[in-house]
Amino acid sequence: MNKTTTLFFISCSSFCSLVFATNDYTSDIKKHIEFSLANNSPSSSALTLSQKITLPVTYDATKKGNGTITINNLTLRVFDQHDDGTVYQNDFLQLETKDLNSDGISELIFTGILKHTGDKETDPAYIEPVTAIYSLECKTGHLVKLHQSTGYSITLSNKQKKRIVCPK
Repeated sequence: MNKTTTLFFISCSSFCSLVFATNDYTSDIKKHIEFSLANNSPSSSALTLSQKITLPVTYDATKKGNGTITINNLTLRVFDQHDDGTVYQNDFLQLETKDLNSDGISELIFTGILKHTGDKETDPAYIEPVTAIYSLECKTGHLVKLHQSTGYSITLSNKQKKRIVCPK
């Protein structure tokens, strides 16, 4: 690699890491789901979407091997090791936040691998990438789904709760 190429690579690497910088909440999910499993009770924390918007989060898990995260109006399946035909590879979905539309409010980006195990042990297993993106819709004050990569939905419920007020 020559000097010009090296400088370009360093510049691009620095720029790219800034452009694609995210806040990773995956370790928080694991920690709170494990707490919920161990104590047989929900666990709580907060999720920051912008300097002025922080939302309460509740994590809950069952001894059966399922777990959810509730953020305002959404309850999403983020932990699944109970084999009822599908499980998450490595048990958990990952959660990152990133302002994708440059409105100053981060979107929620859930990613992972869904393993279809079938109804019987003899059924062939296959994997499928899962991506779901949710955004705060300021007009309604609720989190809405922007994108889902598969027919498998991680959304368990979408109940209208307290309206989130967007900063002006």
